[in-house]
Amino acid sequence: MNRFTRFSRISPARLLRSREYRAWFSLALTAGLLTGTAVLLALQSILIQQEVDTFFHGIAYTAPTQPQPPAQHLICRAKPPAPSITLQPVQPEIPDALLPEQVDNTELADIASEPLSPPLQAEWIPPRTPEPARIPTTPTATMAKATPAAPLRAPHPTYPPRMRQRRMEGDVGICIHIDATGAPTAVDILTEVHPDFAEHTRRWILQHWHFRAAHKGQHPIASTLRTTIRYRLE
Repeated sequence: MNRFTRFSRISPARLLRSREYRAWFSLALTAGLLTGTAVLLALQSILIQQEVDTFFHGIAYTAPTQPQPPAQHLICRAKPPAPSITLQPVQPEIPDALLPEQVDNTELADIASEPLSPPLQAEWIPPRTPEPARIPTTPTATMAKATPAAPLRAPHPTYPPRMRQRRMEGDVGICIHIDATGAPTAVDILTEVHPDFAEHTRRWILQHWHFRAAHKGQHPIASTLRTTIRYRLE
């Protein structure tokens, strides 16, 4: 037995029952308050909606009318008839000095007796063609004669050993670049051949060939020379 039940005259079962009643009462009171609040909010929303509908729908709507044009603009006025114009021939007034009865006949006879001058004849003058400009024939104006390069030492390349073993033949088109001293500086391969033929020809010409340089007048110049090297088996 606890301290509360020792000094209390109420039995424990009765005390628990009273506590349950209080709990149920508070729960019911809370539910009632919540229900009343919900009902009040619903009523308030309905009243607000009715006020809004009354505010907007209670105003009479009148369609805008277009302004009518003034009465004077609607009157169709007929155009006045065009005035009829009648053309009357007008006789020119001839001065008295030009009347035929006042002209002296002796003056007319003198004019008729004068000899007529011969008609003018057009004379054709041929157009004058401009003379061509004369170019001075000076030594500086004459172009110097160009002399192409010529081979001084050009032995035929030897046959590449691998191509001889394979029994292959070929024609190598080349373009040789020659400087002002006559030495070949570069060799361009112009045809599609086996790389052994192309490389062997390039190295052979750069090592063994020599040319007489091309000249323009008395001055040696760089030039190019094209030829074809043929490789044939005996």
